Amino acid sequence: MGAVLGPAAERTIRLLDYDPELGATLRRERQAEARRSALATLVQVARGPCDADALTGGHSAAYGVLLLDGLLNRTVALDGVVSAQLLGRGDLVRVAVDKGESLVSATVRWTVLEPLTLALLDERFLMTVRRWPEIVAALFGRLAAQEERRELYRALLQLPRVEDRIHALLWLLAERWGRVSSHGMVLRLRLTHELVGQLVGAKRPTVSLAFKALEERGAVHRRPDGGLLLAQPWTAPPSGDDESADGDGRSTARQSTNSNSDSSAVTSNTR
Repeated sequence: MGAVLGPAAERTIRLLDYDPELGATLRRERQAEARRSALATLVQVARGPCDADALTGGHSAAYGVLLLDGLLNRTVALDGVVSAQLLGRGDLVRVAVDKGESLVSATVRWTVLEPLTLALLDERFLMTVRRWPEIVAALFGRLAAQEERRELYRALLQLPRVEDRIHALLWLLAERWGRVSSHGMVLRLRLTHELVGQLVGAKRPTVSLAFKALEERGAVHRRPDGGLLLAQPWTAPPSGDDESADGDGRSTARQSTNSNSDSSAVTSNTR
């Protein structure tokens, strides 16, 4: 179980020291005072499975948490089918346990893949930023950006060929966790086929076949450090090309995940 890290893992911080982009729209004469007064509780969490209490250090965080560093995997399990969402620096996450009843019951699990540094968005935080609407507006902007990424991700899942879904997913991940090299885009994540399947809605054997096809046509190369080199940009498949066959000649289109969460599926080489 992911745990809060040591006695110094929880302390009061000046939020703009950790995330200066939140104050980017502040007028110059207001920046210094905002930096001094915009305070939040910082919590650090070790690798491993965790729950909402671990992510908030046991405190209430009515408005969620802001990820300052690290990598978090949120999985939702529904009748044995698991979908995954990777969350990183700059993301706002609601971790409060929802006490309400739902007509469709699902299980949410959290796994810290790289040690987390996060800030609690609680009542205390809200009091410290009440004079700085620019910071609150920046947080709303983060939420809007996350929703735009989710919309793109939902569109990605509608691509009929698993191979295309994976190729598009890798470039989507590279926007946040990649770096440009002379040979292409280096994705600094080590992704297991099981986790990729959870991310694109496909079974692990189908993912393995799709990766093999991408490697054979030179679109993706596995690096010695476990990362990936994306050598060919993703492009929309030709109209009407809606299926791909696996090694046994079966269609790999519209596969769905039916596997358990892999708690150690991704590691990041970033800070």
